[in-house]
Amino acid sequence: MSRRGLFLFILVGFLWGIPYLFIKVAVDPENGFSPATVVFLRTAIGAAILIPIAIKQRQLFAAVRGWRYVGAYALLEMIGPWILIGTAEQKISSGLAGLLVASVPIWATIFASMRGDKTVWQRKRLFGIVVGFIGLIAVVGIESITGSADPLSIAMVLVASIGYSYAVMMVQSALPHVSGIAINAVAMAMTAIFYLAMEHRAVANPRDFSRSNPRNYRSGRIVDRRCICSLLHIGKYHRRCPRISGDIPQHRICRCSWSGNSQ
Repeated sequence: MSRRGLFLFILVGFLWGIPYLFIKVAVDPENGFSPATVVFLRTAIGAAILIPIAIKQRQLFAAVRGWRYVGAYALLEMIGPWILIGTAEQKISSGLAGLLVASVPIWATIFASMRGDKTVWQRKRLFGIVVGFIGLIAVVGIESITGSADPLSIAMVLVASIGYSYAVMMVQSALPHVSGIAINAVAMAMTAIFYLAMEHRAVANPRDFSRSNPRNYRSGRIVDRRCICSLLHIGKYHRRCPRISGDIPQHRICRCSWSGNSQ
């Protein structure tokens, strides 16, 4: 490997891992924000930056016209994964989260093969996938057996990784001529609106959201769990084409409840 290649490899590793450290700090249960708030802020800022660029590229309305696919992309790439990762990082290390998300190429290869692309099963790639899968099992197994990480949190990050791997593939095949900047701009706007609604509901109904433990409400933990519950309802009502729209019955949103104290 050349010096330039080694430098780029180290740089990519650094850039890959550093966001999860920032997320870990941001969602600190004692002094940080709730994961839902972090997702809202990330996507609101991202949408504010990308929307003007998409308008300048004259691609924004093309992405809006494909809102069904962009909505599905937002659900699988941002709405679901980002709340799962943020919630999980309240109990696992940022390093472990980054390693688990690095399983995305494994899932992407599997999905590409299922969609008919058999070229992904090249010898070198297959060898890399096998080594990566063994490493993934080793990391998850050691963390779970030693009790140093929460198995549910590990599962949440793996589910997020699966969503990552399928989302890009899906939207690229559905909207091949639409700019990625425009797609992400609209998807971030959808995600920000979704979590703004969740946060507003929490503020508007504090008794409901703090019923089991007032401390949970202050840290936003119940809000995040109910956001995850809402995602399940969205998937139930929009199986063929998941999307964010106003036709989801209001009484079916955020109806999960957890009793007892949450640690």
